[in-house]
Amino acid sequence: MSSQEPSVMDAIKKKAEEKDAGLFVYGRDFSAAIKTEDTSGSVFNYNGDSNFEDLIISLPGRHQVLNAALALKTIEVISQKPLPNTSRLNPDTIRAGLGNIKWQGRLELVSKEPPILIDGAHNPSAAKILADSLKEIFFKVYRRIILIVGIMSDKDIRGIIAPLLPLASEIILTAPACERAASPDVLSGHAISLGFSYRKTYGVAAAIAMAREIYREGDLIVITGSFYTIGEAKEMLCGRGILSGLRETV
Repeated sequence: MSSQEPSVMDAIKKKAEEKDAGLFVYGRDFSAAIKTEDTSGSVFNYNGDSNFEDLIISLPGRHQVLNAALALKTIEVISQKPLPNTSRLNPDTIRAGLGNIKWQGRLELVSKEPPILIDGAHNPSAAKILADSLKEIFFKVYRRIILIVGIMSDKDIRGIIAPLLPLASEIILTAPACERAASPDVLSGHAISLGFSYRKTYGVAAAIAMAREIYREGDLIVITGSFYTIGEAKEMLCGRGILSGLRETV
């Protein structure tokens, strides 16, 4: 597991003791060190029961390296006591697996001209991860962010937009074609309370068209706030309704 708040860690430790289960903590029992990172992924070293150097993960974001380390530790634990009908994973399989991961709707670049990034961040923690990734990786490549946001009305709207709006040079508030979607007028109230100016329009297609009108070379268009929002965007941009069957709950 990754590091947690002390109260959360205490609860997990207690549950592990009740179940007589092993507890493996990132930073104590295993770790990862990033060597290089860019918009296509990261190269990192893993240290645990086994040590791997120069692993490549094909997902951008430092949080994905943490996720990979958690997966590798899980493999180590399972390999010590293999379950029925499972085989041990070898280093070549691990490298091939990490290097070929695809995760739709998370820091996914769906267009190059202009560059458009979609991310389904629909809660404050996911929005913070997106904001951190923009600062740590994407601002090394792009000069400005044009942010398109569409959020469900039953979500923590302020918590989602608070870490993202300060990064954007242009903000476009919109709503996907979903009954749960908050209207651009509702979103604008939160933007105003946080001290940001904005543009607004109904419909993801209209928002993308607006973003393209104000786009300048060196900009990155980022679409986020809901899987429904990015699902509409990807269907429009890629011609495939890949995310149409989703259920956005947490």
